[in-house]
Amino acid sequence: MNKLMIRPLFLGTLLAAAVGVQAEGSVPHPSLRFMMTAGITGGGDKIDEIQFKNGGSTNVTGGGRASIGAGVQWQPEDTPVIVQATVNYHFSGVFADNGSANFSRIPVELMAFYKLNDQWRVGGGVRYVFAPSYSYDVDGDYNYDVDFKNTVGGVVEVGYAFTPNVVVGLRYVKEEYELKNFKSSKKFDGSHVGLTGSYIF
Repeated sequence: MNKLMIRPLFLGTLLAAAVGVQAEGSVPHPSLRFMMTAGITGGGDKIDEIQFKNGGSTNVTGGGRASIGAGVQWQPEDTPVIVQATVNYHFSGVFADNGSANFSRIPVELMAFYKLNDQWRVGGGVRYVFAPSYSYDVDGDYNYDVDFKNTVGGVVEVGYAFTPNVVVGLRYVKEEYELKNFKSSKKFDGSHVGLTGSYIF
């Protein structure tokens, strides 16, 4: 079975908040704002099981494990509607000194939110997932890459704004992946729940 010798490792993302005051007129339009986002996710089918030499194991899944991204948010003046577009890197992997196993993809999301008040918002949208691929690369073992077809998924999300710049969201994504360049019709569920944090400049 696949073996990895790893030291304790925490997969996660760090959402950095910018410090300072933007100069007046520093954005193209008051309603258009740049944003950065990061999150943790869980769910989906097991793509591979990674076994460690110490006897432990972990799964690489179609809906895990973390994501980072950037994009823009547009809210027309005097309306409760927000339109958001982001490009993200989403991955579920195990990384060690002697190699890695990682399912990665690049989702592009287009979403719309309705602000219930200054704090709460609800919304949904679509995401087109580019270049989904699983890579297993470990020293002294058989290495391989498996590509999947691009896919389209749906997103629903509830968000809470702690400040006008910091928003935390709870989301559900429905999607599945089909093997590319294989005759097999097997599909992997990539559906997942996620907790996201966004900083809006």
